[in-house]
Amino acid sequence: MTNPSAYYDLAVVVLFTGLMWIPYTLASIKHDGLGVAIGNRETLPALPPWAGRAKRAHLNAVENLVLFAPALLGALAVDANAQAVAQATHVYVGARVVHYLAYVAGIHSDAMVIPMSAITAVLIPSVALKRTRLRTTTDVVVPALTRRKSQALSYLANINV
Repeated sequence: MTNPSAYYDLAVVVLFTGLMWIPYTLASIKHDGLGVAIGNRETLPALPPWAGRAKRAHLNAVENLVLFAPALLGALAVDANAQAVAQATHVYVGARVVHYLAYVAGIHSDAMVIPMSAITAVLIPSVALKRTRLRTTTDVVVPALTRRKSQALSYLANINV
């Protein structure tokens, strides 16, 4: 269950996704003023085109993070192939950065195919290829207690009173 590279990549994706709001918020402040940007309003003023794309790319990253994080954690929980998981997470991180920059720049492509493929690449080893079940407390504790019980009974049977 240890794959530091995968955990690092997950932290990078979470941090990157968490910072994506800053450019379009600053654009909103510059375009409409601070009061409008942070105030209570019924309708949102139109953002500059690049800022609107940045906001949509951020929402897309959040939607994909909700899929990616559990897939990655599930793969790590079942001890999937560490190298395959690490490669998939590296691809996902790179694809997230490229998608964000390309989308904000207005370069329209099927860039989402790569992040979704990376999510699938993480899911496949964890669900399809690794058909092991998670070790539970019962799997570990009950056999140990059973051994201790039999040792205690054996000890008591050998006591001469």
